This record gives sequence, C-alpha cells and structure tokens, in this order.
Amino acid sequence: MITLHIEPINTSSGLGVPYQPSMASGGMTEYFDTKRNPACIPKIREVQNKKFLINFLQKLNFPTSLFRSVRCERFCECESEMEGFLRKAHWDFTFAFEIVEFNHSGHPEFQNIFEQYLATLPASARVHYELEIIQTSYNDHNINRSFSQDLKIFGYGQSEREAKDAFLRGLKDVENLFARESTKWSNQLTLGLPTIS
Repeated sequence: MITLHIEPINTSSGLGVPYQPSMASGGMTEYFDTKRNPACIPKIREVQNKKFLINFLQKLNFPTSLFRSVRCERFCECESEMEGFLRKAHWDFTFAFEIVEFNHSGHPEFQNIFEQYLATLPASARVHYELEIIQTSYNDHNINRSFSQDLKIFGYGQSEREAKDAFLRGLKDVENLFARESTKWSNQLTLGLPTIS
C-alpha cells in the first residue's frame, strides 16, 4: 500500500514568496521565479546534476500548468528509519497554485484529490508521501496570509538502487497527478485571474 501522511496546517512558521532579502542568510540563498523563467531551473543548486528533478520541475512550472514550485531541498539517499528497509531516497519541495486566489482555500481540496488519486495506484509499501500546508505570504500581491504546500516523496528499498527506483516511481505518479489537474483546470489560466508571476 502506498502511504500518505497529512500534517496539520503549519502556522508556527511561514514562507514569503518571493523570499525576503533578510532570509538569504537562513539558507534560502536566492529565489528563482521558475514559472516566469524556467531556464533558471538547472541553475538551482538543490537540483544541479539531478536530471530527474530538473525534468520534474520544468513540467511542474510549464506555462499551462496550474502549479508552480516555490522552493525545494536537496535529494537525499541515506539509511532507512522504516522497519524492513535498509535504504531511503527522499526529496521535499513546496508548490503553490499559479492562480493567487486558489492558494487561499484550495490546498485542503488538493490533499483530498491526492489521497483519492493514490487509492487508484498499484499497491507499494516502498513509496510514501507527506503533505503539509504552509502559511505563506505572496509579497508581490500584498497578501500576508495565504498558503502553499510542502510535498515530501520517499522511496524505500534494501539497496540504494531499490530505494531510488521507488522514489522515481513516486515522483512520476506525482508528475502525472499535477499534469491531470492542470489539464482539468486549464481554462482557469485563461480567465485573466491574478497569477503569482
């Protein structure tokens, strides 16, 4: 069975998009507008030399996509904390809806869609997801309280190769879901609603 863990809404910390200059010393060294300038994606240090992550972000930030990435972590391969598996591969990224107003209330609905989607996939104990809604400010729009969402993808296995293969399966399933939802809501991007870019 593919597992999904949904965290309560995180109101203890927040994210500003684009990042404020004062955050540069906190590890977020530079904000890339990956939707407006997809050519910058290979330059993001967290995904450099990781073609599978670059490809995923390029598709997520495609002009007709309903979604956009706002930050990500480095891909990590390490020992597994889950019983029955020796190795783990995982990656964490944050996404938002490109249409600004969708970020006010659309994330819980997306979590429900994600859960229903996973139920249609072949069972696997080696793939795990975590979703967490993050309090987010959209600074270019003077919006101080809205949301984005963290998505963590985990792959488990007895070897590094097995864990990475499981992770790549999970990543592909997420890519397919984002593509499906973007197609479903594609007309919304043509209505002239305010967008993050």
